[in-house]
Amino acid sequence: MIAFPPVSHAGLRPQRYWPLVAVLLLALLSIGLSSAAPASFAGAGPSANSSSLAPVASMAGKSANDRQHQPASVSASNPGAARQPRKGSKASFDGVDCSQVYALHINQQMNMRASEIMVGCGYSPGGSKAGGGGAKPIAKGIGPSYGGSDVDAVTGAEAYPNVTQAESMDWVNGSTVLINYNDSANAPGCYSGLSYSTNGGASYTRINPFCSGHGTNYGDPVVVYNAHQSKWYAGDLASGCGGQGIGLWTSTDGITWATGACAHSGTSDDREAMWVDNNGSSPHYGRMYISWNDFANSQNIMMVYSDDGTSWTPVTVYSGNFIRNQNDEGSPGVDGTVFIYAGDPSSDTIGSARTNHIFRSTDGGASWADLSLNSAGFVGPGDLDCTGGFPAQSPIWRDEGFGQMAVGPNSILHYVYEAQGSGGDPGDIYYSRSTDNGNNWSPPSKVNTDSTNRAQFKPSVAATTAGGVVISWYDRRNTSNDDYEYWSKVSTNNGVSFSPEQRTSDVVITQPQQPDPNVQPCYGGDYDYHFAAGNIVYLSWTDGRVQVSGNNQQDVFTDRITFSGGGTPTPTPTPPPSPTPQPTVCANPFSDIAGNVFFVAINTLYCHGAINGTDSSHFSPAGTSTRAQFAKVVVLGFGTPFYTPATQDFVDVPSSYFAYTFIESGYHAGILSGYDATTCHAHNLNTPCYLPNIPITRGQITKLVVNAAHYTLVTPGGQTFTDVSPTNIFYRAIETAHAKGVINGYPDNTFRPNDNVRRDAMAQIVYKGTITP
Repeated sequence: MIAFPPVSHAGLRPQRYWPLVAVLLLALLSIGLSSAAPASFAGAGPSANSSSLAPVASMAGKSANDRQHQPASVSASNPGAARQPRKGSKASFDGVDCSQVYALHINQQMNMRASEIMVGCGYSPGGSKAGGGGAKPIAKGIGPSYGGSDVDAVTGAEAYPNVTQAESMDWVNGSTVLINYNDSANAPGCYSGLSYSTNGGASYTRINPFCSGHGTNYGDPVVVYNAHQSKWYAGDLASGCGGQGIGLWTSTDGITWATGACAHSGTSDDREAMWVDNNGSSPHYGRMYISWNDFANSQNIMMVYSDDGTSWTPVTVYSGNFIRNQNDEGSPGVDGTVFIYAGDPSSDTIGSARTNHIFRSTDGGASWADLSLNSAGFVGPGDLDCTGGFPAQSPIWRDEGFGQMAVGPNSILHYVYEAQGSGGDPGDIYYSRSTDNGNNWSPPSKVNTDSTNRAQFKPSVAATTAGGVVISWYDRRNTSNDDYEYWSKVSTNNGVSFSPEQRTSDVVITQPQQPDPNVQPCYGGDYDYHFAAGNIVYLSWTDGRVQVSGNNQQDVFTDRITFSGGGTPTPTPTPPPSPTPQPTVCANPFSDIAGNVFFVAINTLYCHGAINGTDSSHFSPAGTSTRAQFAKVVVLGFGTPFYTPATQDFVDVPSSYFAYTFIESGYHAGILSGYDATTCHAHNLNTPCYLPNIPITRGQITKLVVNAAHYTLVTPGGQTFTDVSPTNIFYRAIETAHAKGVINGYPDNTFRPNDNVRRDAMAQIVYKGTITP
C-alpha cells in the first residue's frame, strides 16, 4: 500500500532545542446534563465562540478513542476544594496568592496571564511536545475546496518551543489586511503577534509592535480600522493598564504603530472584543465598542465605547450569573445597532447544558437588552476534560461550544455554535437566524451534513453587506486521528439557503502541538474571527502543517472566499453539486475491483468523492475513460478551485453538460485545453471545441496530471521511450511524469501515447499525482 507523504513547507523556520516538560494528569468531575438536540440544517442565523488556556491531561500514546470523557475529581459547587497544586509549587505567582486561584476564578479566565498563573502555581503543567502530530496528510488535496491557495501569515524565524501562534482576528481596509493573534515567540514577556498584508491577503509580513508601550502583553487580540478617523486600532490585555486591563495601539497604515490609550484599567479583565461602526450614515459613525468579562467585578460583562479613541465611557452590560463574553458585531445599515454575543456555560464539564445570549443596544452602547436565542440547553461539546476545568476536543482544543454572530443587511442576524452530536459525536455545528434584528430566532439547524461521528468544532461566521454568508469550522470527517481540515458553507441570499459544505484548506492539516512551557497545553486558539470586506470574506485559522525542530507547530493560515455580483452574490468558485466527501478509509462498494492492481487508487479516490462507479456496485475497471470523465476526476482529485464563467468557453460543452464546471475549472486553471480548428472542423464543430465524449489518450492524461500537480518540466538528455521522440507534443510531460514515478511505459520500452486509457489506469495516474510531490 502506498504511504501518504507529509505536507512539505517551503522555507521551514530555523530549528531549535526543545525542553521536555512534565505533564500532570489532573482529574475532573464530569456532570452530564441532558437537553434537547437541535434539528437538521435548512438555513437560518448567527454564532458565539469561547476562549481560555486551561491545560489538557497528557494523552501521549493514546488513540482518539482513548481520550473520551476523562475522569473527574472536582466538585461543581466548589471547584477549588479538591484542587491541589503540584508538590514544591510556589506560594504566590505574579502577585497572586496561589491558594486563592479558584476563589479569584483565574481557572475560568481565557488569557495568557491566567495560563501563566495556573502553570506557575502548579495547578496545571506547561506545554510540552506531547499531544500533537499523528499520521501525515496527503500532500496535494483530494476533493474540491473553496477559496484559493492557503497562505501562512506567520513569517520570520522561530525558536522552539516558543512557537505557539493561534487565536486570530481579521480586519481589512482596501488592500491592507491585518491579522492580530496570540504569539508566544517572546513569552513570557509578550504574547502578541500581528501580520499585515498590503496586497489583499496574497502574502503577509509578521511584526511584533505590541510588545512595548503597555507593559507585559497578555494577548486576547482585537483589531479594527476606524474609517471616520482613517486610523487602525489594535489591542490586547496588558499589565500597564491596571495590571490586566485593555491596552490599545494605533496606526495610520497598519505597519507603523504608536502606543495608544488604555481603554480600561483593570486587574482581571478577560476575553475582550471590539467593533467599530464604519457606516457614514449611522448616527454613531466612527464609534468604537470594546466588551469583556471583568473578573474583578463579579465577572460581569462590561462595555466601553469611544468616539475619539482616547476617552472611553464604561457601561455594565450584564451583571447576573457568569456569562462568557464572546464578541461584538454591529449593523451594516444606518440604524447604528450594536450587538454582543455571549454564552452561559452552566458548568464547565462535557455534556453539561449551555445557553447562547445576544445583547443588543440601539442607543450607541448606553443601554442593553438581553435577547432570547431559542437555543437554551444545548449539550456542550467535547471528548476531553482539560486540567483547569474546561471541556475540549482532543488533544488540545479547549472548547465550550459558544460560537459567533454576523449581521447581514436588512436586520438579519446569523448565529453559529457547536453542540455535542448523537452517537458519541463530540461536536456538530448549528445555525440560527433572525429576520427582525434579534427579537425572534429560527430553530437551530445542523450545518455539517457528514454521516460520521467525527468532530466539527470552533465555528466562525461572517456576512457581506450584499447578503453573502460564510460559515467555517475545523472538521475531522476525513481523518481517523487528530488531524483535521478547515471547511466552509456559503449562502448567497442572506441565509435563506446554503450551498453544500466544502473544504477550504488545501490539505489535510496535521494536528499541531502546544510545546510552549509558559502556556497551558490545552490551547490551540479559542476563536478565529473572520471579516467581510466588500464581496470578499477573509478567513484565518490555527494550522499545524509547518514544522519547527521536527515538530508540528501552531501557525495562523489564511484564505479568502469571494462573492461576485451585486445584491445576489455568487461565490467564486461556484461549487456544483458533488458527492459528500467520505472518510479517508471507507468500505469499497465495487464488486469488480477485488484483486485489481490499482485497488488502492480506486478506493482512495472514491472515498474522497473524486471518482464514481458506472453503477452502485461496479467500477468497470476495463472501461474507457472519456475526456469529460477525466476532467472531473483530475479537478476533484487535485482540489482544483471551481470556476463558472458567464458564458461557455467550448462550443460543445454547454452549461447543462454534466462535466461543464469541471472542464471550465480545469481550463481556467491551465490544466486542460481544447482542440485546434482543424480537429474541431473534422468533427463538424466550430472552434474552440473540447470533444468531451471521445476517449482520452495516455499522452493527454499524462499532460493533464503534470499540469494539475504543477510539476516543473524536465528536459532529459535523450528520449526514454522509443515511440515518444523529443518532437512529440507530449514529450516533456511524459518524461516528467516518468521521472516522478507517476506513470510507466510497457516492457517493450514503448509508451503508446495515442492509446486510450482504461478507467482503473486513469485512477492510478491521478492518485499517484496527488501523493507525489
